[in-house]
Amino acid sequence: MITESWLNTYIRNGMIDPRGMYSIYRCDRHDRVGGGVLSLVSKHFHYYQISISQQFSLVETNCFEVVTSLDTFRFIMIYRPPEFNAIGRDYTVEFV
Repeated sequence: MITESWLNTYIRNGMIDPRGMYSIYRCDRHDRVGGGVLSLVSKHFHYYQISISQQFSLVETNCFEVVTSLDTFRFIMIYRPPEFNAIGRDYTVEFV
Protein backbone atom coordinates (compact mmCIF):
# COMPACT_ATOMS: atom_id res chain seq x y z
CA MET A 1 0.00 0.00 0.00
CA ILE A 2 1.40 3.38 -1.02
CA THR A 3 0.12 6.88 -0.31
CA GLU A 4 1.12 9.91 -2.34
CA SER A 5 1.71 7.62 -5.29
CA TRP A 6 1.86 10.47 -7.83
CA LEU A 7 0.21 8.16 -10.36
CA ASN A 8 -1.76 9.51 -13.28
CA THR A 9 -3.37 8.15 -16.45
CA TYR A 10 0.01 8.05 -18.23
CA ILE A 11 1.30 5.37 -15.83
CA ARG A 12 -0.42 2.12 -16.75
CA ASN A 13 -0.85 -0.85 -14.42
CA GLY A 14 1.54 -2.87 -16.60
CA MET A 15 4.29 -0.41 -15.73
CA ILE A 16 3.65 -0.94 -12.01
CA ASP A 17 3.37 -4.75 -12.21
CA PRO A 18 4.91 -5.95 -15.49
CA ARG A 19 4.60 -9.65 -14.57
CA GLY A 20 0.91 -9.39 -13.64
CA MET A 21 1.33 -10.87 -10.18
CA TYR A 22 -0.94 -8.40 -8.38
CA SER A 23 -4.37 -6.87 -8.62
CA ILE A 24 -3.92 -3.13 -8.55
CA TYR A 25 -6.36 -0.82 -6.83
CA ARG A 26 -5.55 2.81 -7.35
CA CYS A 27 -7.13 6.17 -6.84
CA ASP A 28 -5.10 8.65 -8.85
CA ARG A 29 -5.16 12.37 -8.35
CA HIS A 30 -6.17 13.98 -11.64
CA ASP A 31 -6.49 17.69 -11.01
CA ARG A 32 -3.27 18.50 -9.15
CA VAL A 33 0.24 17.19 -8.44
CA GLY A 34 0.96 14.60 -5.76
CA GLY A 35 -1.42 12.52 -3.74
CA GLY A 36 -3.16 9.37 -4.83
CA VAL A 37 -3.17 5.92 -3.29
CA LEU A 38 -2.11 2.53 -4.62
CA SER A 39 -2.76 -0.96 -3.23
CA LEU A 40 -1.31 -4.13 -4.70
CA VAL A 41 -2.91 -7.44 -3.71
CA SER A 42 -1.28 -10.75 -4.54
CA LYS A 43 -3.36 -12.81 -6.94
CA HIS A 44 -2.70 -15.80 -4.66
CA PHE A 45 -5.43 -14.46 -2.34
CA HIS A 46 -9.17 -14.35 -2.78
CA TYR A 47 -10.07 -10.65 -2.63
CA TYR A 48 -12.57 -8.09 -3.80
CA GLN A 49 -12.85 -4.33 -3.86
CA ILE A 50 -15.42 -2.47 -1.78
CA SER A 51 -17.08 0.65 -3.17
CA ILE A 52 -16.57 3.89 -1.27
CA SER A 53 -19.44 6.35 -0.84
CA GLN A 54 -19.40 9.37 -3.14
CA GLN A 55 -19.39 11.64 -0.09
CA PHE A 56 -15.69 10.80 0.29
CA SER A 57 -14.79 11.72 -3.29
CA LEU A 58 -12.41 14.51 -2.23
CA VAL A 59 -10.20 12.05 -0.35
CA GLU A 60 -8.14 9.43 -2.19
CA THR A 61 -9.39 6.08 -0.87
CA ASN A 62 -9.08 2.36 -1.52
CA CYS A 63 -10.97 -0.36 0.29
CA PHE A 64 -10.79 -4.11 -0.29
CA GLU A 65 -11.17 -7.37 1.59
CA VAL A 66 -8.88 -10.38 1.54
CA VAL A 67 -10.56 -13.68 2.37
CA THR A 68 -8.51 -16.49 3.88
CA SER A 69 -9.46 -19.86 5.33
CA LEU A 70 -9.18 -18.33 8.81
CA ASP A 71 -10.96 -14.98 8.41
CA THR A 72 -11.78 -12.00 6.24
CA PHE A 73 -9.56 -8.95 6.52
CA ARG A 74 -10.66 -5.48 5.43
CA PHE A 75 -8.05 -2.95 4.34
CA ILE A 76 -8.92 0.73 4.09
CA MET A 77 -6.38 3.15 2.73
CA ILE A 78 -6.95 6.89 2.89
CA TYR A 79 -4.86 9.87 1.90
CA ARG A 80 -6.11 13.23 3.10
CA PRO A 81 -4.30 16.08 1.33
CA PRO A 82 -2.63 18.71 3.55
CA GLU A 83 -4.98 21.45 2.35
CA PHE A 84 -7.75 19.70 4.29
CA ASN A 85 -6.01 20.58 7.57
CA ALA A 86 -7.82 23.94 7.69
CA ILE A 87 -11.17 22.19 7.20
CA GLY A 88 -10.24 19.61 9.84
CA ARG A 89 -9.71 22.36 12.41
CA ASP A 90 -13.39 23.22 12.14
CA TYR A 91 -14.22 19.80 13.60
CA THR A 92 -11.81 19.87 16.52
CA VAL A 93 -12.34 21.06 20.04
CA GLU A 94 -9.81 23.35 21.65
CA PHE A 95 -8.83 22.32 25.16
CA VAL A 96 -7.70 25.04 27.54
